[in-house]
Amino acid sequence: PLAANLLAKVGQAASDNIKSSYGRNADLTGLWNSTMDTLKCCGFNNFTDFRNSPYYNSSTSMYPPQCCGNTNNPCNQTVAESTMTAGCFPKIKSLVDGNTVVIIAVALGIAALELCAMVVSMTLYCRIKSTMA
Repeated sequence: PLAANLLAKVGQAASDNIKSSYGRNADLTGLWNSTMDTLKCCGFNNFTDFRNSPYYNSSTSMYPPQCCGNTNNPCNQTVAESTMTAGCFPKIKSLVDGNTVVIIAVALGIAALELCAMVVSMTLYCRIKSTMA
């Protein structure tokens, strides 16, 4: 239940982020475009995440081209619905699930490195303190 609640909050934050900033904030727009191009997905859940976003409102109710399979045709609701491009969340979740061992190994490696750095710094501190006394 805790993980499901966390994922729901992350999903809501991502959708809200798209609605408020996609098309207005160049960095965020570029990040979403890159993610959608790489994973071949559209929005966090689907194309409806872009409704009422600055991009949608300024482009006369058009969706990003990734939502329509990057066709040369304008990406309106009809084309987006017929293309049925999946949202990015399931693809990101699948990517994380497939690389869980690597993610855990990297996290443990970083933790071990931090622990070693703390031991070295405490050893140096004690030696410096003993030479000054």
